[in-house]
Amino acid sequence: MPLTHATVVSLQLAAIDSGIAFVVLLSQAVIRRWMRRETAITLTTTLTSGTVLVGACVVKLVILDRRGWTHFGLFNAVYAEMVFGLPLLSAGLLLAAFPWRRRRPFLRATRPSLVIAVLGLSLALVGVYASFIEPYRLVVEEVTLPLPHGRSGSAPVRIGVISDFQTPRVGDHERAAARLLMEQRPDIIFLAGDVCQADPSECERQIPAFRELHASMSAPAGVYCVLGNLDRMSWVKRAIEGTRVRLLYNEIVTVAVKDRRFLIAGLNGAYLGRTEEAVMQRLEQTGGPGDIRIILSHRPDAVLRLSPQSSVDLVVSGHTHGGQVRLPWIGAMAESSDIPRRAAGGGLCKINGHPLYVNRGVGMERGSAPQVRFLCPPTVSIIDLTGPQTTVEITPDIGSAE
Repeated sequence: MPLTHATVVSLQLAAIDSGIAFVVLLSQAVIRRWMRRETAITLTTTLTSGTVLVGACVVKLVILDRRGWTHFGLFNAVYAEMVFGLPLLSAGLLLAAFPWRRRRPFLRATRPSLVIAVLGLSLALVGVYASFIEPYRLVVEEVTLPLPHGRSGSAPVRIGVISDFQTPRVGDHERAAARLLMEQRPDIIFLAGDVCQADPSECERQIPAFRELHASMSAPAGVYCVLGNLDRMSWVKRAIEGTRVRLLYNEIVTVAVKDRRFLIAGLNGAYLGRTEEAVMQRLEQTGGPGDIRIILSHRPDAVLRLSPQSSVDLVVSGHTHGGQVRLPWIGAMAESSDIPRRAAGGGLCKINGHPLYVNRGVGMERGSAPQVRFLCPPTVSIIDLTGPQTTVEITPDIGSAE
């Protein structure tokens, strides 16, 4: 994976911050040695140099913000500081304390300072994993959603979901995701938007490759896609031309799936305005009580527009990437949505009593953002719609706010 310009600059600035902090560390150590103290690098000197590193990072962020860096770029700078700048400072401390000559180190260090340095150095391993391993570790998530009596049918229906390829070009990773989806044998497939993220000229060159990618996906009841906030309608139409994929742009289609009838409303992904709300209201008024109503929307915020008495059975979306970075006890670090953080982290949940499924995406945010995933692998999703007699566990209703 080639490094972006923002990443290269972030790494260079992190190295400068690390160098400044290391000079402070050595200065303190030399002064202690000159004063003929036995230990040169103590917990105090280590924490002081770490504070200098943090201070340098804060000053850097202020300057970058004033120079017009986006929040993605600023996050890239912080990430580089964590997985490169701090490990670099830690490596310098360990090298200074290593017994190079006659089993005597250049500078003696206390055990707590060495422990902190080892922990700091280990963040480099986290960076390697988050940048080069997890972003390509595709997983399949299978969830089960029981339907009310009268809409359950005689057999489960498998819905396959992929969202946010969000890649400048089609490669082995994207082909593997499509192949993994087909191996699950879905009855119907939903593609929840954000296909290509690159400059317009590169997107144009990649149309044949994306058309081939879309052509590799098929299902008995069809393949349906909606626009993401990064997608242009003209480009998407050419990227699915000649394939089995159908674009739904603020429209409702009726689809026969096994022994049931699905009403699927596909919403525009750029924003959710009056037109999209009108489509959602029309979905409520269309069909009969035995029909299954599904909203396919790139943004999961569509679920927040449903009335308490809504007859919609499921909202399927993407957009959040599951946060891309998820931390224990905290959850998704980037929500990009008004839904609760827990829901933005991906998977099946209920918002105000309405089932919502958020796919964590196949790709990553590009541009100036750090291209990473942590505890949030790229996901191909399968939603099994079953009868109410099936015993399953569904995430409790988490409401519309945390």
